[in-house]
Amino acid sequence: MLRKFLVQCTVLALPILGGILLYGWWNKAYFPAPRLTPNIAVNEKVERIVRLQRDGADVLSLGSSMTLNNLASGPVLAHFKGMRYVNAGAWGMGAGELIQFGPMLVERLKPRIVLVAMSPLDMIKGSRLSPRDSAAIVRHLDSKSPAMGYLWHREAAYYLRQMELNKIRFDDPGNYEYLGYDASGAALLQVSPERREPGRYTETPPTYDKLKQERYEAFARFASYLAERDIRMIVLSSPFREGLTNEAVTTLFKQHHARLHGMLDPLGHTLLEAGDRSWPDALYADASHFNADGAERFTAHCLAQLQD
Repeated sequence: MLRKFLVQCTVLALPILGGILLYGWWNKAYFPAPRLTPNIAVNEKVERIVRLQRDGADVLSLGSSMTLNNLASGPVLAHFKGMRYVNAGAWGMGAGELIQFGPMLVERLKPRIVLVAMSPLDMIKGSRLSPRDSAAIVRHLDSKSPAMGYLWHREAAYYLRQMELNKIRFDDPGNYEYLGYDASGAALLQVSPERREPGRYTETPPTYDKLKQERYEAFARFASYLAERDIRMIVLSSPFREGLTNEAVTTLFKQHHARLHGMLDPLGHTLLEAGDRSWPDALYADASHFNADGAERFTAHCLAQLQD
């Protein structure tokens, strides 16, 4: 009787399972990365590197959405001609998280140069990786088969839900969660004025006292980590849109840059500033993230300051 019941259950379940598998195959372009961490952008970027870019990089970009959205690949590739380039930027991987996330990629991709696009906002908050998250990332980076990640992280409901959301994330640059990577791994936004979120577009820049000491200290540890390995770091300081810039914001950047110079200059690293010109509101998706044209201009402007 029990055997008959189990056989009947199996027979009834097969069409459902087959339907789910067929649906997943049909939408395989949007199938999410293994759920290595709670951070979707980190998961997608690690999965991309494992599948497409694990052979190494001469130039590696790290950082938060400032690197993901504001660092355009075209000017980087034009400046570092002939070098292999990977953008590993992901939401929340700001100044305090680089010392966690960065070494995992640096040790495997072996870059000579690390680029970091940064805003004062990176000194306020981020998405910290737990030891369990870090272990999952390392295991996936070192795995011989990317598919093994799904065996370690089996959550069918999560994958089906994220697959639907990825139809927007992967195809719509007007969405703030856009993850439609270019060949190097950047995801440049293109948010039209009518689609701007008012709260994001009018977000008031912080004052210097809001920037956290522990995040500067964590960033200094990452800078030292790179210097000890003879890896040069180039930091691109991303500005707020012109309509939010005033004397207080100018003072904020002066203090912020002085702090960064104090930790970067002795190590031979470089800080590139963008405050010598204005950055019109029309170039921005929100208060601090550029649209594609702005990202191209910002990246080219900063890299033009390098004396190689």
